[in-house]
Amino acid sequence: RDEDELPLRLSDLAGGQGFERLEVKLGETMRTLRRLRGTGVTGFRNEYLKALSEKFTDERAARVVPLLQEFAERYLNAELPPWFYQAMATVEICAPIKKKADVGEVPDCRPVGMGEVVIRMINSKLMSDSKEAAHDVLWPHNVGSATRDGCAILAHGIRAITEMRPGFAVVKFDVKNAHNTIRRKIALMRMARNEHLRHLVPAFWSQYV
Repeated sequence: RDEDELPLRLSDLAGGQGFERLEVKLGETMRTLRRLRGTGVTGFRNEYLKALSEKFTDERAARVVPLLQEFAERYLNAELPPWFYQAMATVEICAPIKKKADVGEVPDCRPVGMGEVVIRMINSKLMSDSKEAAHDVLWPHNVGSATRDGCAILAHGIRAITEMRPGFAVVKFDVKNAHNTIRRKIALMRMARNEHLRHLVPAFWSQYV
């Protein structure tokens, strides 16, 4: 059978081995959220989360961060109903102008989908906690993800090579939007087979399948 047509249940990806349980600590992340960021369709803002991250003497208020962490744990481990993940995939679409157009011309716009800030915060913390694992997999073939100052490393590396080998030429081809060619099923199966990234499968599976 073609791999892209295989049934993609979480149990199929687990292969009888199960997955390491995902957990995130959100207190410090909530405190450092940036103000005046874009919101999803509900209008829920980072500012609300920042206010909830303070240290409270009130018993109910003090439970907020632990409860949010409990929710995040269930969310990342694919334990919530399918309809909830579908609802959280809804985004607010906007089209920032990349380059100002002359009068009478259509500006170059790139649509951006803004999801809910709570989900963005949870996923951002998960990715931050997983940088070392991702770096072990991607380095040195990809410095654009999980590598600190990756763009600078690439730029200095190219400059050093051309200085060492003056006869070399560097040509950049931007022929196709590779991001839109990714097959999510195949990506998830590859992650499940990788010892460094396997623990992330439930979170990716629940949000992208």
